Amino acid sequence: MQEHTPNRRTLSILLATLTALSGVATAAPLPDFAPTDASRYLSTPVVGNSYIIQTNLWNPAVVGGYTMSGLDSAATSFNVSNYTAHGYFFPAGPATEPGCTLNTDADDLGCNWAGTGPSSNGIQIHAPAAYPSIFRGCHWGNCTIAGDIADVPGVDATQGAPFPMKLHSVTSLNSDWRISVPASGGVFNVSYDIWLDTNSDGYLPNNPQLLSNPGQNDGAEIMVWMHHRGYAPTPEGNPVRPAGELLPQNTGITVPGFTGTWDAWTARVQSWDNPKRWNVISFVRPNGQQQTELIGDTSAFLDVARTLSCRADPSDARFVGADKDYVPCLRPEWWVTSVQAGFEIWNGEFNGGTIATTSFSVTPVLVRGGPNTGGRSLDDGTPLVHWEDTFQVEATACPNATVTYNFWGHAAGETDASDRWVHAAHQPMTESPAGTGNYVATQGPLTPFHDFARLVTFVQCPGSAEVNRSDSLVFIDPSGKVRTPNGAAIEGATVTLLRSNSAAGPFVAVVNGDEEIMDPAINVANPDLTNIYGYYRWDVVPGFYRVRAQKAGCGPAVQSAVLQVVDIAITDVDLTLGCPEPTTPPPVQPGPPAPPGAHFPSEAPSTGNSSGVTVQITPMSDWNSGFCRNVFVTNNTDQPVNWQATLITTGRIYDMWNVKWKQNGTQVSFEGVSWNDILQPRQTSHSIGFCAHR
Repeated sequence: MQEHTPNRRTLSILLATLTALSGVATAAPLPDFAPTDASRYLSTPVVGNSYIIQTNLWNPAVVGGYTMSGLDSAATSFNVSNYTAHGYFFPAGPATEPGCTLNTDADDLGCNWAGTGPSSNGIQIHAPAAYPSIFRGCHWGNCTIAGDIADVPGVDATQGAPFPMKLHSVTSLNSDWRISVPASGGVFNVSYDIWLDTNSDGYLPNNPQLLSNPGQNDGAEIMVWMHHRGYAPTPEGNPVRPAGELLPQNTGITVPGFTGTWDAWTARVQSWDNPKRWNVISFVRPNGQQQTELIGDTSAFLDVARTLSCRADPSDARFVGADKDYVPCLRPEWWVTSVQAGFEIWNGEFNGGTIATTSFSVTPVLVRGGPNTGGRSLDDGTPLVHWEDTFQVEATACPNATVTYNFWGHAAGETDASDRWVHAAHQPMTESPAGTGNYVATQGPLTPFHDFARLVTFVQCPGSAEVNRSDSLVFIDPSGKVRTPNGAAIEGATVTLLRSNSAAGPFVAVVNGDEEIMDPAINVANPDLTNIYGYYRWDVVPGFYRVRAQKAGCGPAVQSAVLQVVDIAITDVDLTLGCPEPTTPPPVQPGPPAPPGAHFPSEAPSTGNSSGVTVQITPMSDWNSGFCRNVFVTNNTDQPVNWQATLITTGRIYDMWNVKWKQNGTQVSFEGVSWNDILQPRQTSHSIGFCAHR
């Protein structure tokens, strides 16, 4: 129990930081590419399969080709020249092109991109012909992997590594892209792209390579036009412009960490050759602010895009009406599948020059869930652990690296306002399996450290003197616990917060929902129920308090001593009830009653589990169109088990974490991953859960 301060938050989550770094590769020049109408999609992996360079001559409405040169297996550079796939800006503008009806195309009101659009014959006559580019992740089934491990015996290369990753889990996208442009000539943009998918097909995170039929992502495309030639925000003079519209409030916006301003265009578009739709958010440098390098944490563009609105699909019944035709451009549960960097060229007459990428890298940092999360996180996405948890820390980096991590936090007795960080933990991480670039360590309880802490991961790749680091926050929750006499957690115990103005009392229950006493960011339910781990917590204003706990069948109620809250945390308020000691996994705790007419899918364990393994499912959250559940897998035997399990659900799962899984109708089969596939005798895994559409 802590003093109620406006900035406090709580949860119980475990974290892992993912740091993806380029491996060491030997220089080897590669042949030039010469894409044409007959051979549009040429590509090659570089830097040990960490990146892929592609021609992507995607638009059949434009004929011609170009030369991609300067390729090297150890480099992320390429040149584009001899460009003949000129779009409609060569030699005339939209007024002379067929099929362009301004302000009538639902997907592109200004005819900036779609031309006739998918509502007619689908020809993208106003779009560029190609996107010569480099990417990391998966693009139409073509995927990078985690370092140069394709030939390592017994190692299964991770498709799309270091992606996919949940949008709400991305803490940073450290990027460095440098380009050169011709001194004169041409009409083009220089675009850094982040692609997101809704996972409506259920392929993520385990099978991103299956996003290939079609491979079009159906979430969003973030485009950062850091340079361009021919752009103007208004249509006079036939400029190049992104798809969609530039709303007045999106002109001249700023992006944290990047100088200058940007025009943010938004659109809802559809592919020219399949029914997939997605949002496009284009950040465009105004004329005079173009740049030849993009260096920094580009997740800032994701953060800004989450504040923008895009047009809704007219067919979506949830968004009918003039006041509801705009919806958020991004959803936090979508998956980032790739980051790409390249050139969209309408007119490639560069007067003998070339346009080129001289170097490119992107290093994502990711936080993932783990033990005792309950599927929850802070409002700002910060993960958290209970201070008694033992949990996993994970990292992904270059293979055969030296990886360590440090925790820094505030010890009990210090306030959140203290700027004195104390070293809480330090240890090396082990690569598992060897050669994969995946690292893991087991972190013990962080008691007495509490509230916000820093996790700093250090990576040194083979043959490099440079030590790379990533920083992230974690919240350490010191909430109290209700236990049996032998220390087992009691779920569903009723805990009541009592308050008085003096230590002598009288103590009365705090009114349920009283935000003047209890911090609404933490918990304002009083009385409340303990969770699956027996935990409870309130953050409160100064005063004198007691906590009472009771549960049917567990003997008389118990009450804490008088607790005086001043300006530091009151922790370890553990209460013991005389409940029977558990001999089986705890039963499912019922969720709140369904509203009239609501349909809530049923979930249940199924047959097909490993011998001696049982599955328990508890509610996490429910909403009209979906739900999330906790999954607890228990080894009831006296021997370690490499486990497999199944469950039944009437929902369509789109996210299941910390397992390998597959859904066939209502049955879901799943098994552990590298760090949780072995359950010790009588051990229960608390790190698994899923979310599903109804």
